[in-house]
Amino acid sequence: MPQQDDDLQSPVVADALAEAPPLPTLTVFSDFVRDVVVVSATNTSLLTCIGRLGEGADNEVVVPFVEVKFEGQEPPDGAVPPAFFSQLLTLDNAAFLIADLSQDFGGVCEHLRKMSTGEVKAERARLDLVRHYLMEAKANIAQSLATVEAIAGYPADPAPRKDTPPR
Repeated sequence: MPQQDDDLQSPVVADALAEAPPLPTLTVFSDFVRDVVVVSATNTSLLTCIGRLGEGADNEVVVPFVEVKFEGQEPPDGAVPPAFFSQLLTLDNAAFLIADLSQDFGGVCEHLRKMSTGEVKAERARLDLVRHYLMEAKANIAQSLATVEAIAGYPADPAPRKDTPPR
């Protein structure tokens, strides 16, 4: 299984993730928290092969895949954290996953907003952490979009597009 080269990680992203604010201890009054998994690390690796579009031998293209792995919390004995999700996706499916998760997360945030207008409020420190990670995701997604547009030869366009590719 390919290992991610730490030298390829953006120093800006690494610094920003390292600067995440600490959270206070939180006690939760519910049994469902026993099933909560905390993602301690994610790893993605680019894998490619050559494919052929249609029947012609002159129609060869690079076919990109992304290995996606989510690791859980480190066991108390210091062993390697277990991977609780590890799959090989096509590049376009990995991009769909990011778009779909970001859309679903928008719904979650809207539900939280509705709940927070009542007597019980969401904890500010955790909202600050969510904001921190969303700002990082926004910057990372913008950079990924710019890279894909450059690879595909799109003209520079500062205005966001409303492209809706088929699923």
